[in-house]
Amino acid sequence: MLTQKQAEQYRKILNLKLQSLKVEVSKADAEKTQSEGEAHADWTDAATLETNKDIQLKILDRDKKMLEEICAALQRIELKTFGECSRCGERITDSRLKARPTTTLCIDCMSEVETLSSRYR
Repeated sequence: MLTQKQAEQYRKILNLKLQSLKVEVSKADAEKTQSEGEAHADWTDAATLETNKDIQLKILDRDKKMLEEICAALQRIELKTFGECSRCGERITDSRLKARPTTTLCIDCMSEVETLSSRYR
């Protein structure tokens, strides 16, 4: 279980990431809206625009997923379950939490999940 000081440190880190991502998502949404109204006479310009839109959408989707993960991690801090592996219940190491504070799995369980998923590819 995390100490109060550790919980506050992770809460601060996650809130900073949350605010930063919210700004990025807002910018991306605005750019997406702006680019939707643009017309291009040249088919190569239109193709480039479509490719750029696809990339922007993938980045936006990734950022929105990260927002959800951060909010879930903040909720786990409030519930005092942050840092516990959701699979085995063991404590997730501090080095893993520092590297990826939104993680829900310890390194052993994550390795097992990755091994299992690679078998079915």
